Amino acid sequence: MHRVARCALDAGLEPVVVVLRAGDGAARAALADLPVVACSPRAEDHSQRNSLTAGLDALPAKVATAIVLLADMPLVTPRMLHTLEHRATSEIAAVASNYGATLAPPVLLRRSVFSEISKAPQGSLARQLVQTLGGAASVVEWPADLLVDVDTPADWERVRHLLSGGPA
Repeated sequence: MHRVARCALDAGLEPVVVVLRAGDGAARAALADLPVVACSPRAEDHSQRNSLTAGLDALPAKVATAIVLLADMPLVTPRMLHTLEHRATSEIAAVASNYGATLAPPVLLRRSVFSEISKAPQGSLARQLVQTLGGAASVVEWPADLLVDVDTPADWERVRHLLSGGPA
C-alpha cells in the first residue's frame, strides 16, 4: 500500500486519497509518513465499488480527474500514470489499462463519470467503463507481466524479487 501511494505522489497526483477499512490502525500507521488523505467506505460493504465510491466522494469538488490505483498492484509506475494523463483528452471520459487481454487499474476517470461508479455492477470496473463509454473511453496497452497483484506472502516475495531485478 505504501509503495502504491508513494507512486501516486511521485507522479505528482494531488490529493492522494487512500481508502482503508474503518479502524485499520496498522494501515494508517504504515502511511503516516506520506501526505495522503485516508477515508473509509460508509458501510460495512468493502466491495471494490463501494471503496471506490468512498474515495471519489473524498475528493475536493475542484478535482476534475482521478486516477484509480489498487494497493495490491505494486508494479504500477509514475510513468504509467503520466501516460494515462497524456492519453486523456476533452473527449475522453476514462482511460483504462490493458495488460495482454485483461483490463485493470490504473484507470483515469473524469468527474463526469464519477456518479456512474456507484451504479455499476460488481466486477471489472475498467471493462465495464470501456464497454459503456465506447468512444469516450481509451485504453493504454501495457505488457502482461506488469499485471501483478499481491494477495499472499508468496506473491509479495515474487514481487520483491522482480523489483530487485530478478527474473519473473
